[in-house]
Amino acid sequence: MTYIVRNLDAPHGITYGEMVMTAANLLMAGAETTATLLAGLTYYLLKNPTKLEKLVAEIRSTFQSDADITMTSVRQLKYELSAIEEALRLFPPVPTILPRVTPENGCMIAGQFVPEGTTVSMNLFAAFHSKTNFRDPDQFVPERWSGDPMYKSDHLDIVKPFSLGPRNCIGKHLAYAEIMVILAKLLWNFDLHLCEESEWWIDRLRVFGFWEKVPLMIRFDPVVINS
Repeated sequence: MTYIVRNLDAPHGITYGEMVMTAANLLMAGAETTATLLAGLTYYLLKNPTKLEKLVAEIRSTFQSDADITMTSVRQLKYELSAIEEALRLFPPVPTILPRVTPENGCMIAGQFVPEGTTVSMNLFAAFHSKTNFRDPDQFVPERWSGDPMYKSDHLDIVKPFSLGPRNCIGKHLAYAEIMVILAKLLWNFDLHLCEESEWWIDRLRVFGFWEKVPLMIRFDPVVINS
C-alpha cells in the first residue's frame, strides 16, 4: 500500500478512486468472509454437540499446548477440515452469485448456447442445499467430506464457495489457514456454549449479497489444563 500511495495518479500508478475500491474489496474479501464463515461454523458446531465433541477431542489430543497450534501444524486436523468444508457448503460467506460474462461469440453452458456478453451465474446457496446434490442437505454432517458411505452419492464437486478457474479466490489458502488456526485455538482454550438468545441465530439472518449478521451470543469457559 505504501508503494500505491506514493504513486497515486501517476502515469504508472492508479487513481485515488481505484485505490479506495481496491482497499474496500480487499477488506471485504479478506476479513468479512472469514469472520462470517467462522460465525456460521461455530453456530453449527454448537447446534450439533456430538460433532463439536469429536472436533474438540481431535484438537486437544493433537496438541500439547496453545503454542503448538500453527498454520503448519493444523494441516493434520482432518476432522476440522471436514467441518470447515461442511460449513462452507451450508453457510457460504457469499451465498448468492459470483457472476461471469460469456465470451465473444458466446458459448455452450449445460447444453444450451448462450450469446456473448450475457451475465451468467449459479446461485451458490440453492445449489449447496439442493436435494439433487446432497443427502440431508440442510444437516451439518462433516463426515460427508471424509468418505462416509452413507453420503457417497453427494456431489461434493458442486461446492465451490471460492469460485473456480482464473477468477478463483486468490486468498483461498490463506483463508483456510486462518480459519483452522483460529478455531483450533478457540477450542483448545475454551469450552463454548450457545446462549439461549442465539438458539435460532441463523433463522434471523438476511442476505444482501453478503450475510447481514446479528450478534451470535456464546459463553466462553476457560479450559483448566491439569498438569
